[in-house]
Amino acid sequence: MLKLCCERSNLKDGYTVLDLGCGWGSLVLYIAKNYTNCRVIGSSYSTTQKTYIEEKCRDLQLQNLNIIVADIGTFEMEASYDIIFSIEMFEHMKNYKDLLKKISKWMKEDSLLFVHIMCHKAYP
Repeated sequence: MLKLCCERSNLKDGYTVLDLGCGWGSLVLYIAKNYTNCRVIGSSYSTTQKTYIEEKCRDLQLQNLNIIVADIGTFEMEASYDIIFSIEMFEHMKNYKDLLKKISKWMKEDSLLFVHIMCHKAYP
């Protein structure tokens, strides 16, 4: 799935990448390892997940990955990105309109947003 996300998003080496709700870091670690000229930022709500990802970065000698611990509902920043990923984070949010408005401020004019939402046909 990681390779597919990168292919479908047309990720290119050298892009700036943000992964909202990066969890245990599967996607950000994959991108940082396979696209070494990308600047990769992951956001997580968990300091435990940040510590885990940073240990993996040391093991893999990755220099292009940074993890931010933040509550996406209140977090603000001034950076902009070529691609923003969000894999299974949106379903934890209540107001998609406000979230998308916030995310749009972090996107360059020709940026892409790749959202994956886990859903069930009978349960919200």
